[in-house]
Amino acid sequence: TAARRAPRPLGEAPLRAAVEDGWPLDDATAVVARGGALARVSLADGRIASIDEHAYPADDGACHAVAFGVGVAFACGAEGRGTSLFVLEAGSRLALRARYARPRAVAASGEGGLLVRGPCAPGAEPGPGAAGQAYCVLEPRGLDRQVVVPERDASERVAVLADGRVACLVPPRGDARGKLRVVGAATTEAALDLAGAELPAGTLWLDGLDARGPSSVAGWVETGGRLRGVEVGLDGHVTLAKTMVETESAVVAGRWALASTGAARGSASYDGGATWQPIDLPIDLAHRGDDAAPTARACGPVGCALPGWLRVGWGPASMRAPPAPPLARAPVAPVRGHTMRCAPTGEAVAPTPDPSVVSRQVPGLRVSAKSAPARSRPGAQGSPAPSASARVAARPPPSPARAAAPKPAPSPARSAAPTPVPPPARPPTPAVVSPWASLRGAPPPRLDPGERGLDAGTDPPATVAARVYAWGPRTADWGRTGRWQARFDDRFALDGVRSTAVTVSAFADEDAVADAFGLLPGAVVVWSALLDASGRAAALAGCRGSRCELWGARDGVPLAAWRGLDLGGRVDQPVSMVRAGATDWLLAPASGQTISQAVALWRVDAGVARLVTKLARAGASGADGPRLVRRARGDGLGVLLTGAAAFGHAGRDYYVVPLDETSGAPGEPQRLASTSLDGVTLAACAPDDDGWLVDTMLSPSPALRGAAGGVPDVNTIELRLRLDPGRACVEAMAARGEGAARWRGAPPTVPAGLDIALVVSDPASGARARWRCAE
Repeated sequence: TAARRAPRPLGEAPLRAAVEDGWPLDDATAVVARGGALARVSLADGRIASIDEHAYPADDGACHAVAFGVGVAFACGAEGRGTSLFVLEAGSRLALRARYARPRAVAASGEGGLLVRGPCAPGAEPGPGAAGQAYCVLEPRGLDRQVVVPERDASERVAVLADGRVACLVPPRGDARGKLRVVGAATTEAALDLAGAELPAGTLWLDGLDARGPSSVAGWVETGGRLRGVEVGLDGHVTLAKTMVETESAVVAGRWALASTGAARGSASYDGGATWQPIDLPIDLAHRGDDAAPTARACGPVGCALPGWLRVGWGPASMRAPPAPPLARAPVAPVRGHTMRCAPTGEAVAPTPDPSVVSRQVPGLRVSAKSAPARSRPGAQGSPAPSASARVAARPPPSPARAAAPKPAPSPARSAAPTPVPPPARPPTPAVVSPWASLRGAPPPRLDPGERGLDAGTDPPATVAARVYAWGPRTADWGRTGRWQARFDDRFALDGVRSTAVTVSAFADEDAVADAFGLLPGAVVVWSALLDASGRAAALAGCRGSRCELWGARDGVPLAAWRGLDLGGRVDQPVSMVRAGATDWLLAPASGQTISQAVALWRVDAGVARLVTKLARAGASGADGPRLVRRARGDGLGVLLTGAAAFGHAGRDYYVVPLDETSGAPGEPQRLASTSLDGVTLAACAPDDDGWLVDTMLSPSPALRGAAGGVPDVNTIELRLRLDPGRACVEAMAARGEGAARWRGAPPTVPAGLDIALVVSDPASGARARWRCAE
């Protein structure tokens, strides 16, 4: 216990200390000096391979490794003390090279000696003198010499070349071009040649230069929030690196650099930005980590240390690459798909002809709902004709005989009396003389004489067809005498049109209905519907611009408006709904975010919506969006996700995340099955089979062949499944195909064993036929 509590010279993370301040001795270890100790740290597992806890005075503090000729030196310093320089000898001990009473800036040049800002005298002040800034050059062979550069404003950047000369670069400033002075046996000076180098005004030259052979030095410049490498020849010629990186997402230190390019990708450079290699990153470099995480951001010859993670090594240029692993020879599983035998049952429904497309002769007027003249729009004289998704209907006018009957003449006595002036009547709204639009053959509600009706709904390409009807007397208060009803379609059922109960209209009058349905001039309402997997409940959405109104529809139950929803002003709302028990659940993008960033779970009880929780997502590139699912038997609730494609698998995988029905807290994800159901035999669900209810299309789609008689030309085959980990069964199938009505007739002999119902819908006529299938 006492040993564990004793202070550790390298702290709790020796590998991080080696990355931040150490130097690689070989492919396996790095050396680091801290708190008087010199340690060798394993780069494979971060353990301390060896340590000398009294390698140098502990009062000299922490040290940072720098290149010193072909060897390594450590520049050390502690608060309130000066700077000490130690040279690593034989890889195991430190020898004092210089000690200064006051803190000094020490610069390594990569190939030569060290530059110490200030005179060589240990007790001298490091600041600029009368003649200029003095530097002490420490050479590996043990000689010290002092060099003075004329600049006094600390704007110069200096480096020691391999031959001992000192290069001093003065960056451009204002109209001055900048210059490079080389001090040696003879001093030379060259103006910076910026021809071809795009360096706008305000470019910052970062401190520090590295020697690049005998003829150039290199560093970094920052302009417009971006970093790039720069190389300057001793003749003053400037060469800029082609690649630039964002300053906020990069860490640079001499010739080593690491930058993030977003989406867990980045690039690394170990030649001062001249070349970059792509790498994978666990996080974005802009991530700061929490307060408890280390905050150092440092790169060096061992690697990079950033908040929360380390990168060890740079590749072949700095550390030997590991041997290449053997090539994987696992073949990608072929997609087998499913083939099903099917036979017609003879059951079919042909829709009632939609008379809204048939013109009707009226005295002095010939119109139809789908080709009505502009003046036939209700309440809008001269406005455009209504769209196919919203129509107005009315009872026909009285017959000509009744219309031509003369009115009885008033008696003389009554004629003499003053006639009261009636209040101004509301001008009649021109009507489109047409019956209502049916929904997949189900006729619209019946209109009594004198009643007027309006309807709206989804367009034919919609997966879930739905329609809303409202009607009432022409001049009465529709809030008391009006009625309304909604219908929606379950494509998996032969008689799939469901109707809500007829109830009192939710609108005060005809104009309010026309406005809500999008029938007034300039009012565009986009209708959509979401179907519960039972086929008996749905959510109807009417979106006007960025505002959506939702209604809950159930077979045989009055239509109910959902109140309290705040969908964030988006028009692609919502994404899915289920009805579990007596509660409707809705999944939609969280307010102000997309479906790939966060989703919101809403609970609707008795028409009142309440936000349960928001679930953040980590991105879903290439995968289907999330949707709500429920258990077939019970009230279990979950979110269905499609995983990414995995190596060796034919398709993606379905996962379900169970949700707590009270708090919305997610449980542990469960893998259900492949999206292709590869390896699963398709069989009909038994009444007691449980599972997550999922309406889906397989990829590839099942192939159908006739077990008796012909097979319709179908496409868009969907399956209503019950999924549990490792098993699946089919409740029903739905498909689109031409000529479904022609399969109506006496039931043929259906072969035994075909127990999966397939409902084929004709998108042109709306006819449907039932088949039976089996794999």
